[in-house]
Amino acid sequence: MKLFSFFIALLVMSSTSTFKSKQLTHKKVEQAHSKKYKNVQAFLEDCEIGVKALQFYLRAFKEESELEMWGKEKASDQFTLLKTYMICYSSGGAGPKRKQSDLQVPEGFYRINRFNPESKYHLSLGINYPNASDKVLGDALRPGGDIFIHGSCVSAGCPAITDDTIKDSYIYCVEARNNGSEIPVTIFPFRPTEENLEYHKGGFPELKECFWLWGDLRKYYKAFNKTKTLQSVTFNLDGSHSFRQEN
Repeated sequence: MKLFSFFIALLVMSSTSTFKSKQLTHKKVEQAHSKKYKNVQAFLEDCEIGVKALQFYLRAFKEESELEMWGKEKASDQFTLLKTYMICYSSGGAGPKRKQSDLQVPEGFYRINRFNPESKYHLSLGINYPNASDKVLGDALRPGGDIFIHGSCVSAGCPAITDDTIKDSYIYCVEARNNGSEIPVTIFPFRPTEENLEYHKGGFPELKECFWLWGDLRKYYKAFNKTKTLQSVTFNLDGSHSFRQEN
Protein backbone atom coordinates (compact mmCIF):
# COMPACT_ATOMS: atom_id res chain seq x y z
CA MET A 1 0.00 0.00 0.00
CA LYS A 2 2.83 2.41 0.85
CA LEU A 3 4.54 1.64 -2.45
CA PHE A 4 1.27 2.21 -4.34
CA SER A 5 0.76 5.56 -2.57
CA PHE A 6 4.31 6.55 -3.43
CA PHE A 7 3.75 5.90 -7.14
CA ILE A 8 0.45 7.81 -7.06
CA ALA A 9 2.26 10.77 -5.50
CA LEU A 10 4.91 10.60 -8.22
CA LEU A 11 2.23 10.60 -10.90
CA VAL A 12 0.54 13.63 -9.35
CA MET A 13 3.83 15.49 -9.11
CA SER A 14 4.65 14.61 -12.70
CA SER A 15 1.26 15.74 -14.03
CA THR A 16 1.51 19.14 -12.33
CA SER A 17 4.92 19.83 -13.88
CA THR A 18 4.22 18.50 -17.37
CA PHE A 19 3.04 21.75 -18.95
CA LYS A 20 5.96 23.85 -17.69
CA SER A 21 8.47 21.12 -18.49
CA LYS A 22 7.23 20.89 -22.07
CA GLN A 23 7.32 24.65 -22.48
CA LEU A 24 10.91 24.78 -21.23
CA THR A 25 12.02 22.45 -24.03
CA HIS A 26 11.55 25.39 -26.41
CA LYS A 27 14.56 27.68 -26.75
CA LYS A 28 12.78 31.03 -26.49
CA VAL A 29 10.82 29.93 -23.41
CA GLU A 30 13.96 28.55 -21.75
CA GLN A 31 15.77 31.82 -22.46
CA ALA A 32 12.85 33.87 -21.10
CA HIS A 33 12.70 31.65 -18.01
CA SER A 34 16.44 32.01 -17.38
CA LYS A 35 16.18 35.79 -17.67
CA LYS A 36 12.90 36.41 -15.89
CA TYR A 37 12.05 33.63 -13.43
CA LYS A 38 14.07 34.79 -10.40
CA ASN A 39 12.61 38.28 -10.69
CA VAL A 40 9.09 36.88 -11.17
CA GLN A 41 9.45 34.69 -8.08
CA ALA A 42 10.89 37.50 -5.96
CA PHE A 43 8.22 39.96 -7.09
CA LEU A 44 5.43 37.51 -6.26
CA GLU A 45 6.96 36.86 -2.84
CA ASP A 46 6.96 40.62 -2.21
CA CYS A 47 3.24 40.52 -3.07
CA GLU A 48 2.79 37.54 -0.69
CA ILE A 49 1.88 35.25 -3.60
CA GLY A 50 3.59 31.88 -3.88
CA VAL A 51 4.58 31.07 -7.45
CA LYS A 52 3.25 27.51 -7.05
CA ALA A 53 -0.16 28.86 -6.03
CA LEU A 54 -0.40 31.65 -8.61
CA GLN A 55 -3.66 32.46 -10.36
CA PHE A 56 -3.53 35.08 -13.09
CA TYR A 57 -5.94 37.51 -14.77
CA LEU A 58 -5.32 39.91 -17.66
CA ARG A 59 -7.19 43.13 -18.51
CA ALA A 60 -6.52 45.05 -21.72
CA PHE A 61 -7.72 48.59 -22.51
CA LYS A 62 -7.56 49.38 -26.21
CA GLU A 63 -7.82 53.18 -26.14
CA GLU A 64 -5.38 53.58 -23.26
CA SER A 65 -2.99 50.97 -24.77
CA GLU A 66 -2.60 49.27 -21.39
CA LEU A 67 -2.33 45.62 -20.38
CA GLU A 68 -2.86 44.91 -16.68
CA MET A 69 -1.56 41.76 -14.99
CA TRP A 70 -3.42 40.71 -11.84
CA GLY A 71 -2.47 37.82 -9.56
CA LYS A 72 -3.50 36.03 -6.39
CA GLU A 73 -2.94 32.79 -4.53
CA LYS A 74 -5.47 30.03 -5.10
CA ALA A 75 -6.55 30.21 -1.45
CA SER A 76 -7.11 33.96 -1.62
CA ASP A 77 -10.31 35.67 -2.76
CA GLN A 78 -8.87 38.95 -4.00
CA PHE A 79 -6.57 39.74 -6.89
CA THR A 80 -3.70 42.22 -6.65
CA LEU A 81 -2.56 44.42 -9.52
CA LEU A 82 0.96 43.23 -10.26
CA LYS A 83 2.01 45.26 -13.28
CA THR A 84 0.69 47.48 -16.03
CA TYR A 85 2.36 47.25 -19.42
CA MET A 86 1.96 49.41 -22.48
CA ILE A 87 0.43 47.87 -25.59
CA CYS A 88 2.90 49.21 -28.13
CA TYR A 89 0.72 48.59 -31.18
CA SER A 90 -2.80 47.48 -32.02
CA SER A 91 -4.91 47.90 -35.14
CA GLY A 92 -8.49 49.06 -35.55
CA GLY A 93 -10.44 51.23 -33.14
CA ALA A 94 -13.37 51.21 -30.73
CA GLY A 95 -15.82 48.40 -31.29
CA PRO A 96 -15.59 44.59 -31.22
CA LYS A 97 -14.17 42.30 -33.86
CA ARG A 98 -16.96 40.92 -36.04
CA LYS A 99 -15.33 39.37 -39.11
CA GLN A 100 -12.09 38.17 -40.60
CA SER A 101 -9.69 40.87 -41.84
CA ASP A 102 -11.57 43.78 -40.23
CA LEU A 103 -8.34 44.44 -38.26
CA GLN A 104 -10.32 45.00 -35.07
CA VAL A 105 -9.00 43.84 -31.70
CA PRO A 106 -11.82 41.89 -29.99
CA GLU A 107 -13.78 43.23 -27.03
CA GLY A 108 -15.29 40.98 -24.39
CA PHE A 109 -14.59 38.03 -22.12
CA TYR A 110 -11.97 35.48 -23.07
CA ARG A 111 -9.32 33.15 -21.71
CA ILE A 112 -5.82 32.13 -22.72
CA ASN A 113 -6.24 28.92 -24.68
CA ARG A 114 -2.92 28.59 -26.51
CA PHE A 115 0.75 29.05 -25.72
CA ASN A 116 2.91 29.47 -28.81
CA PRO A 117 6.61 29.16 -27.93
CA GLU A 118 7.59 29.23 -31.62
CA SER A 119 5.69 32.37 -32.59
CA LYS A 120 7.15 34.54 -35.33
CA TYR A 121 6.22 37.40 -32.99
CA HIS A 122 8.72 36.12 -30.42
CA LEU A 123 6.25 34.45 -27.98
CA SER A 124 2.47 34.58 -28.05
CA LEU A 125 -0.55 33.83 -25.89
CA GLY A 126 -3.71 32.94 -27.80
CA ILE A 127 -7.19 33.96 -26.67
CA ASN A 128 -10.32 31.97 -27.45
CA TYR A 129 -11.77 34.38 -30.01
CA PRO A 130 -14.43 33.92 -31.28
CA ASN A 131 -16.15 33.29 -27.96
CA ALA A 132 -19.81 32.24 -27.70
CA SER A 133 -21.00 35.85 -28.02
CA ASP A 134 -18.81 36.55 -31.05
CA LYS A 135 -20.18 33.45 -32.78
CA VAL A 136 -23.72 34.78 -32.40
CA LEU A 137 -23.01 38.39 -33.39
CA GLY A 138 -20.09 38.07 -35.79
CA ASP A 139 -19.92 36.98 -39.41
CA ALA A 140 -21.34 33.45 -39.52
CA LEU A 141 -18.94 32.26 -42.23
CA ARG A 142 -15.79 34.31 -41.59
CA PRO A 143 -15.65 35.53 -37.98
CA GLY A 144 -11.83 35.47 -37.97
CA GLY A 145 -9.53 33.91 -35.42
CA ASP A 146 -5.92 33.46 -34.34
CA ILE A 147 -5.95 36.42 -31.95
CA PHE A 148 -2.87 36.54 -29.72
CA ILE A 149 -1.18 38.74 -27.16
CA HIS A 150 2.32 38.71 -28.63
CA GLY A 151 5.62 40.52 -28.99
CA SER A 152 7.30 42.37 -31.87
CA CYS A 153 5.07 45.50 -31.72
CA VAL A 154 3.14 44.67 -34.89
CA SER A 155 -0.57 43.94 -35.14
CA ALA A 156 -3.38 42.89 -37.47
CA GLY A 157 -6.13 42.54 -34.90
CA CYS A 158 -3.95 41.55 -31.93
CA PRO A 159 -2.77 43.56 -28.90
CA ALA A 160 1.01 43.62 -29.40
CA ILE A 161 3.58 44.27 -26.69
CA THR A 162 7.38 44.37 -26.68
CA ASP A 163 9.52 41.23 -26.78
CA ASP A 164 10.75 41.93 -23.25
CA THR A 165 7.19 42.34 -21.96
CA ILE A 166 5.93 39.15 -23.61
CA LYS A 167 8.79 37.25 -21.96
CA ASP A 168 7.59 38.49 -18.59
CA SER A 169 3.89 37.87 -19.30
CA TYR A 170 4.56 34.44 -20.81
CA ILE A 171 6.46 33.23 -17.73
CA TYR A 172 3.69 34.38 -15.38
CA CYS A 173 1.11 32.62 -17.55
CA VAL A 174 3.16 29.41 -17.76
CA GLU A 175 3.35 29.30 -13.97
CA ALA A 176 -0.38 29.88 -13.59
CA ARG A 177 -1.27 27.24 -16.19
CA ASN A 178 1.20 24.82 -14.60
CA ASN A 179 -0.81 25.23 -11.38
CA GLY A 180 -3.89 24.02 -13.23
CA SER A 181 -5.51 27.46 -13.44
CA GLU A 182 -7.34 29.01 -16.36
CA ILE A 183 -6.24 32.54 -17.26
CA PRO A 184 -9.19 34.87 -17.91
CA VAL A 185 -8.70 37.85 -20.22
CA THR A 186 -11.08 40.81 -20.48
CA ILE A 187 -10.58 43.23 -23.37
CA PHE A 188 -12.19 46.67 -23.02
CA PRO A 189 -12.52 49.35 -25.72
CA PHE A 190 -11.51 51.93 -23.08
CA ARG A 191 -11.65 52.21 -19.31
CA PRO A 192 -15.44 52.01 -18.91
CA THR A 193 -16.02 54.55 -16.20
CA GLU A 194 -19.50 56.04 -16.29
CA GLU A 195 -18.12 59.29 -17.73
CA ASN A 196 -16.06 57.48 -20.38
CA LEU A 197 -18.99 55.30 -21.37
CA GLU A 198 -21.31 58.28 -21.88
CA TYR A 199 -18.63 60.19 -23.77
CA HIS A 200 -18.01 57.32 -26.19
CA LYS A 201 -21.70 56.66 -26.72
CA GLY A 202 -22.02 60.26 -27.86
CA GLY A 203 -18.85 60.12 -29.94
CA PHE A 204 -19.54 56.87 -31.80
CA PRO A 205 -23.22 56.86 -32.86
CA GLU A 206 -22.28 54.53 -35.74
CA LEU A 207 -21.41 51.89 -33.12
CA LYS A 208 -24.83 52.03 -31.45
CA GLU A 209 -25.30 48.28 -31.93
CA CYS A 210 -22.42 47.54 -29.55
CA PHE A 211 -23.37 49.98 -26.76
CA TRP A 212 -24.98 47.07 -24.86
CA LEU A 213 -21.61 45.23 -24.96
CA TRP A 214 -19.88 48.27 -23.53
CA GLY A 215 -22.57 48.30 -20.83
CA ASP A 216 -21.88 44.66 -19.98
CA LEU A 217 -18.16 45.40 -19.81
CA ARG A 218 -18.91 48.38 -17.57
CA LYS A 219 -20.85 46.15 -15.12
CA TYR A 220 -18.01 43.64 -14.94
CA TYR A 221 -15.34 46.36 -14.61
CA LYS A 222 -17.23 48.09 -11.81
CA ALA A 223 -17.81 44.87 -9.85
CA PHE A 224 -14.19 43.74 -10.15
CA ASN A 225 -12.81 47.13 -9.14
CA LYS A 226 -15.02 47.03 -6.05
CA THR A 227 -14.33 43.46 -4.89
CA LYS A 228 -11.08 42.48 -6.70
CA THR A 229 -12.74 39.12 -7.33
CA LEU A 230 -13.83 37.58 -10.62
CA GLN A 231 -17.38 36.91 -11.66
CA SER A 232 -18.36 33.90 -13.75
CA VAL A 233 -19.61 34.90 -17.18
CA THR A 234 -22.57 33.19 -18.88
CA PHE A 235 -23.07 33.76 -22.60
CA ASN A 236 -26.75 34.14 -23.38
CA LEU A 237 -28.39 32.97 -26.61
CA ASP A 238 -28.63 36.53 -27.96
CA GLY A 239 -24.91 37.15 -27.38
CA SER A 240 -25.36 39.15 -24.18
CA HIS A 241 -23.84 38.19 -20.82
CA SER A 242 -24.98 37.31 -17.32
CA PHE A 243 -22.65 37.54 -14.34
CA ARG A 244 -22.43 35.70 -11.06
CA GLN A 245 -19.91 36.28 -8.29
CA GLU A 246 -17.52 33.35 -8.02
CA ASN A 247 -17.17 31.67 -4.65
